[in-house]
Amino acid sequence: MLMLTVMLLAAAPQEPAPGPTVPAAKPAAEKLICKSRLKTGSRTSYLEVCHTAAEWGMIKRENRTAVERSQAMNRMDRDPAGTRGN
Repeated sequence: MLMLTVMLLAAAPQEPAPGPTVPAAKPAAEKLICKSRLKTGSRTSYLEVCHTAAEWGMIKRENRTAVERSQAMNRMDRDPAGTRGN
């Protein structure tokens, strides 16, 4: 009986040894995207600014929010009581 158990265990399929792991390519959101920006105070000097796609999206949303907030404040300053158009 012991011999039969040993033979069955030896003949049982075994898991293959894991192969070398290959790092997966970074998703598009994690790859750096670099853009040239004009350096403040210069007409010819540029800076290279690099961020991921997700970070560029966040920067774009924050800038848009700041512009909309500024425009809303300007409208309120020009017509604080809402009297224009009556």
